[in-house]
Formats: sequence, C-alpha cells, structure tokens
Amino acid sequence: MTDVCFSLDGRHLAIASTNGAEVWRLVNGQWQQEITIQHSLWVNDVCFSPDGRHLVIASTNSAKIWELVGDQWQQKATIEHSGSLDSAFFSPDGRHLVTASDDSTIKIWKLVKGKWEESNVIMHSGLVSTVCFSPDGNHLLIASSGRAVKIWGVVDGQWREKATIANTGMVRSTSFSPDGHHLVTASGRNATLWVLKSKENADSC
Repeated sequence: MTDVCFSLDGRHLAIASTNGAEVWRLVNGQWQQEITIQHSLWVNDVCFSPDGRHLVIASTNSAKIWELVGDQWQQKATIEHSGSLDSAFFSPDGRHLVTASDDSTIKIWKLVKGKWEESNVIMHSGLVSTVCFSPDGNHLLIASSGRAVKIWGVVDGQWREKATIANTGMVRSTSFSPDGHHLVTASGRNATLWVLKSKENADSC
C-alpha cells in the first residue's frame, strides 16, 4: 500500500497500491469493498473531497477524479502533469483541487458546471512533497525538498506568495490546525509548530 484516506464522514475508505486503488464502504458496521480502480502506473496519493462525493487518485503523470453518482463511482476527469503527481488535496468547500508534481508545478483546479478546469499554475523550485489548503481555503501550504515551506494566499482573486518558512531539512509533511492559526512542519526527526503572529499581521507566520 502507498496511501490510505478516510472520507470526512467516516463511511468510506480509500486504499492506494502500486497499481490502483480500492474503495471500501461501512455498511451496518461492516467494511465492504465497493470498487477496485485499476491504474497502469504507480499511485502516490488518494484523497476524498470534504463531502465524500469525489475521490482523487494521483499517480505518475496524471490524477483521475472519481465521483459517487448514486451508488456508483464514475470517473469524471483526468488531470495531466509532465511529471509524477506526488500530492493532491481538495479545498474545504470541495470546489477546488490542488495537485503537486515533480515537474516543479502546482496546479489549482476549479469545479465549474460539473467540469474540472485548470485555474492557476504555481511554479516551484525543488521536489514538492506535500500541499494542503487552510481551513478557510484562502491559503495554500507548499512543502518541498528545498527545505522551505511556502505559503500562498488569495489576493484580489489571484494566488500570490505570502510567506516562506525555512527548515533545516527536507519537509516531508505539513498541515494547518483546524482554526488556521497554527501550522506544523515535519522534517527529519523534528516537527516544528508555527503560529500566526497576530490579527494585524495575519498574512505572515
């Protein structure tokens, strides 16, 4: 297995392996396999949307978005990168998806009238290890092999770099707290907790 993820309501579980993913559903207290999704390439990441209706499966060069329609999972979109997709994450409202690739790009996708459309491309130096949205969906954390975490925010409808957090080693994981006022970075044997300075300096950490 390469990754696992629960849906937010705890009723579905996605399990990724080297050649695909399995979706399991909790029925009357028992876990039942719902679907097996085959991939010809290595799967790196799986993630449910907050409402549990969408599932993204990120693999080498592409990510596939599946939607639960009635009781059936149906493939809805394929997202392409020129390099391996290492991380994918839905926004809290489920209307945006961010994908990170080792081709030094982070792409933000928007759900428009049932279709996923590319809305922004962020260039980044170094291998991106993980990305995630803040709880309000207005900020984005980008962690990379360049020993830094960059924070991007929405300014006048556009994504712009807001802050850089330096680390002593490669950052392999990062996450916001539920209230969005703290974030944690994991590097080597250390985890570092960061706090938003103040309301007056709400754009910097």
